Amino acid sequence: MILPVFGANARETFTLGDAFGVGNGNHAVAMAKTQEVGVTNGGNETFSQSLAISTSVVGANASNAELVADTAQALFTQAYNRNQATSGVNLDEEAANLLKFQQAYQAASQIISTANTIFDTILAAVR
Repeated sequence: MILPVFGANARETFTLGDAFGVGNGNHAVAMAKTQEVGVTNGGNETFSQSLAISTSVVGANASNAELVADTAQALFTQAYNRNQATSGVNLDEEAANLLKFQQAYQAASQIISTANTIFDTILAAVR
């Protein structure tokens, strides 16, 4: 197509081809061929193959990270429980000790009371 340019100093003419005209699908064909031809990874993989490989690698890494996190949590829980078993306060054991010491105090109190009664009786007998 030849387009004349109008103006006093314009003597040039320009030719425009129909490279982007209606019905020219060269670029669409080239884009569609990327699904069949190796484009990524040095021309060895198509976009679909590259996406599938990338997805599986990311999924495997995520699964591995989840397993590592679960294992670390289990090891932490085990170490925490072991620490609590040796240095923690067991409320049942403390309650049993409290009852034992309370009974020992009451027994000692009875002994002192009995000794006081005997001492008073001896003093009354001597007077």
